[in-house]
Amino acid sequence: MEPNYELSPMFDVGHGPGGQPYVPVFTPYDVRKSFYRTVLAGAAGFAYGCEPIRQVIKHGDRVHVWDGVDLPDWREALGARGSTQLSLLPRLLSERSYFTRVPAQELLLPPRQAGAWPDRMSIGIPTAGQQNIDPASYISVARCAAGSWIMAYVPVRQLAEIATGTLAGDDLSVTVYDPESLEELHRFVTPRTGSIRLVPERDLDTLFVVDAVSQRDG
Repeated sequence: MEPNYELSPMFDVGHGPGGQPYVPVFTPYDVRKSFYRTVLAGAAGFAYGCEPIRQVIKHGDRVHVWDGVDLPDWREALGARGSTQLSLLPRLLSERSYFTRVPAQELLLPPRQAGAWPDRMSIGIPTAGQQNIDPASYISVARCAAGSWIMAYVPVRQLAEIATGTLAGDDLSVTVYDPESLEELHRFVTPRTGSIRLVPERDLDTLFVVDAVSQRDG
């Protein structure tokens, strides 16, 4: 399916200051959420798009389809932030085992079992947090079929507990990434038990990569 395009209008939700039409557009954050959820769900790839480039918009052109929308020149849009922010996940997968990637939502343990109650933060869907069906906070998980890694994309700051029984090795190396800046925030090693609790520091999205560490000597 075609994903959301960066700077593409979502829908007309009314009028802003001065009576001008207010049409929100998809941000880099919206694109990242679509991207990570798509790839970790098992898709072969992802087609990034940017609306001003799709329309080859120049200053002064009428924006077709959406009246009252001011899009940047297509040459300016070549530097749209989302276009570079999608490079992190392909790099991490290529450093590991891309072709053993399988979706693994079953590894996400219910928050109630982990001692958290996020339903009051959902958008009105009963037990949305417990079932991980809130579109704003939906967590995506994938794993290596050979047992070497797990990746979890957490779109907003919330507790995520991941079962680690599919991983080999005695220890786990956990690396925390900022999908916006593409930076590694920190890394730590912890003994492998039945599960691991992950709590993002960022208010927006965070990517957790859990790698199995080789068996200890002796």
